[in-house]
Amino acid sequence: MREKDSAILFRHWLRANPWHTCTFEMKDTLGKDYLNFSEVKQEQLDYATAIEGVLSDKGVLMRMQAVSTGMPDYAYFRKSPSYIVIKYPKGFAVIRATIFLGEKTISPRKSLTSSRAKDLSTTWIKTG
Repeated sequence: MREKDSAILFRHWLRANPWHTCTFEMKDTLGKDYLNFSEVKQEQLDYATAIEGVLSDKGVLMRMQAVSTGMPDYAYFRKSPSYIVIKYPKGFAVIRATIFLGEKTISPRKSLTSSRAKDLSTTWIKTG
């Protein structure tokens, strides 16, 4: 499954299971049972931690690309949860970005397995 396809699947789940205001960075392991930490780019982690207010409480103003009539021009996030969502063969791991970053920093491995991701997840969404 490509990242675009898994993002659509996650979007359907999210519509059926509404959450609080937050941001999601989508990743897909493309059928593997692990995700290399390097697949989440430093810039993506920088945004996520800025949204959460880790180093600064200024927040992040994002310019929105209008894909439908009526969408707002901007979204502002400050001290809001930010998640890395990883599609594994048997489910989605929804992990706080700060927890993902901590695991990347301390892990002796270069990748995050689905079993470890389950342990770190705020939510595990079973798909297979």
